[in-house]
Amino acid sequence: MERFRGFKSFLFLILFLPVLVMGVEECKENFTYDIVIVGDTASAIGAAITASKEGKSVCLISRVTKLESMGGMITNGLVYSDIGLPSGETVNGYVKKEYQRLPNFQIPHLEGESLASGLYDEYTQHQYRETNDYRRYTPKIARDYFSDKLKNSETIKYMLGYVVNQNDNKITDTIITDIKIYKLNETNGNLTNQKTIKGKFFIDATDTADLAFLSNVQFKPFREAPPKINGGFDEGFAGELYWNPTRLEFIYNNNYRTPKLMESKGDDKLQAYSYFLAIKRTSSIEKIEEIDIWKKEIDIREKINEEASKINEEASKIEDSYFNNFDNTKTVTDNDKFESSIKGTYEVNVHPKGSDLQEKNYNYHSSSWSERIKKENLYKIRALYFLQYWQEKGEKISLETDWYSNGMPDSMYIRESRRIEGLETFSEKDATPYNLYNFRKNQEEGKGFKLEFREYEVDGKKVLFNEYNKHKEKRSIGLSTYPMDSHATQAHPNYNHSLKKTADENYHAGEGEFYLQGFSAVGIIPIGVIIPNNGAKNLLVTQAVSASHVGYGTLRMEPNRMGMGQAAAVIASLMIKNNNLNTKNFSESDTLIAEMQRILKDDYKIKTEIDNNMKVLYYDYNDLNKDEWYYEFILEAVAKKILTNYEKFNPGKNMTRAEFLKISILSYIYKDDLDENYILNIYKNISQDDIPFDDMNKDDWFVPYVLYAIDNNFINKENSSFNPNDNIDRAQASQIIFNILNKSNDLQCDLNKDIFTDVKYNDKQWYFDPICILKQKNIINGYPDNTFLPAKNINRAEAIKIVIGAFNKKEEN
Repeated sequence: MERFRGFKSFLFLILFLPVLVMGVEECKENFTYDIVIVGDTASAIGAAITASKEGKSVCLISRVTKLESMGGMITNGLVYSDIGLPSGETVNGYVKKEYQRLPNFQIPHLEGESLASGLYDEYTQHQYRETNDYRRYTPKIARDYFSDKLKNSETIKYMLGYVVNQNDNKITDTIITDIKIYKLNETNGNLTNQKTIKGKFFIDATDTADLAFLSNVQFKPFREAPPKINGGFDEGFAGELYWNPTRLEFIYNNNYRTPKLMESKGDDKLQAYSYFLAIKRTSSIEKIEEIDIWKKEIDIREKINEEASKINEEASKIEDSYFNNFDNTKTVTDNDKFESSIKGTYEVNVHPKGSDLQEKNYNYHSSSWSERIKKENLYKIRALYFLQYWQEKGEKISLETDWYSNGMPDSMYIRESRRIEGLETFSEKDATPYNLYNFRKNQEEGKGFKLEFREYEVDGKKVLFNEYNKHKEKRSIGLSTYPMDSHATQAHPNYNHSLKKTADENYHAGEGEFYLQGFSAVGIIPIGVIIPNNGAKNLLVTQAVSASHVGYGTLRMEPNRMGMGQAAAVIASLMIKNNNLNTKNFSESDTLIAEMQRILKDDYKIKTEIDNNMKVLYYDYNDLNKDEWYYEFILEAVAKKILTNYEKFNPGKNMTRAEFLKISILSYIYKDDLDENYILNIYKNISQDDIPFDDMNKDDWFVPYVLYAIDNNFINKENSSFNPNDNIDRAQASQIIFNILNKSNDLQCDLNKDIFTDVKYNDKQWYFDPICILKQKNIINGYPDNTFLPAKNINRAEAIKIVIGAFNKKEEN
């Protein structure tokens, strides 16, 4: 694929830009379009192309001046999306087709199934490690692909470089007939050249919901308080908090701690925004001229200089791991082809934990366009200062101009802005089967990790999450595909970037930051989240949807946003067809909703229901008794992704040697924020010659864990067989845990303390040291008669208790 290079390429783009823009047909002022879409996001593209395929005339109003720049984070940098729970089974519609891994880096244009295949995985090397993950691609591929689709549509017209002005008078009509738009000067934010665009139906696909604001739609607060405070939702992660993602704990014991549950407040604080840089190796350090350019364009030099010292001071604390995995053997020059030097480029999300320019964007949504551009430039320069800092350390790196014409994305990643008050609200209870309110309350009361399933009321009966999901399917427009999370809303005053995650129980990344991968599940997105509860009746909102702050954390990724845009276009098309422009009427019609779901499912391959083939729902073992001693250990193992999804857990069933080794290793690496994919990627290309045991085949599921254990001296390969499918006894299990814990060979058994009556030092038992150490560390307890029964097979419940106890205790243990 031909790619632009260096300054000549940039000059070429500028010279030919007018031709590209002139080739795009503008919307007409004297024409009434079926659907008018405002926004340049992924949901805007999803809505526009869907509406076009439904045969509707479309006017797409975009702030960006090039079609190649449209698409939100799909085309502006978030090229690795950890969507799916955990691996993307719920991704569907346009995004499913685009995010499929394809051989030979090609994008086949297959009509009939939404946008046809293909963005993931022309580029698989970015974000610090090589992987076969199918959810990776370059923004360049996405830009070419989307713009091609948009240009080839005969029914989509455009207004490029235009915005809605939220300072206009409010729209008082309940049915919008036309809106005013303005040409935006990206340098100073001035609005000129007013035009009037007419439409039957309107879709607001902007982050800031400017059209919805003008249409008298009401909005939610940015962070709700916890339950029973000012009408807060039933959410454990609402309000102010400090969260340790490694230990899955709230922080209650230092100067910067989570307020008590009933004292935590709601507020208007937003998580920080960011730009995603693409960085390449160069033969010499290239000056970043854009810093000076953006300083001159808008008079924010004082603000920038004030921030610069803080930024570089914070950058100096960041661990060198940002560059440790950069391919130093490959040098990228302007004459190299991108394909032949693919390892020389990678993406950096400038979010170095706690120094992410929190607090600079709180009023972005309510600011004038000139103020918004100032804030955007502040984030641009912050990102470039980060790169400049590493250049000053001698790193020969620069911006990758192949990904973006001037090395910087056209759009900033707005994780969250306004959120409408809709007919329905997606909150924490829709995204997790667990009662996280009680979880937080239990931790606050010193009861430690105490997790339980949430109960829902459906038709007067108490049900669990899956049945609650089934109940919601009749109003579904899609499935959530992302674990709940939030970046920090304000920095920790004393945050230390070099702090080892496992060394301090107070490790966290700032107030308001949390990651809930292990707690999240596939949830139903109801139709009411895109329908405003008040304001204009012929308006849908696809980006700033109705959700709590916590719930929005699982809807804010582009796959969900694009899917909601698709659903909105289908709804609008059906309403126009039925000559009824009142969205509330649509929401109350089972017939229309059923038709919408049929179109989404059949024509666009969007899943609106939980089917039996979905591998990841959530962990609802139907043979667990919550009154048993093992219940909380199993739920904790689930939250930490140590266990795989089963219909039954079989707590009393014996565990095999291979199964125990796997859960031990997963529990061990979890403390470093690693998961099963980390192991699988290391050993993905092994041959039979790499297998040291004669009773194992290279394709056996347990091979990666056995090899990892050998490489780290957790087991030895002196014997010719491993016996992976044999039951493991309690002594053998203790030996494996002991070997992992004793990597430094410094664990000593205190012979002055009692152990077990059947484990004695004088008997010279081979398992004495492992069992002694684990007993004195309170990892194993034995039986009520003070025996351990080392030769007894360990069952699945006992095994989980041991690995949870071994690798998730505080350092002093």
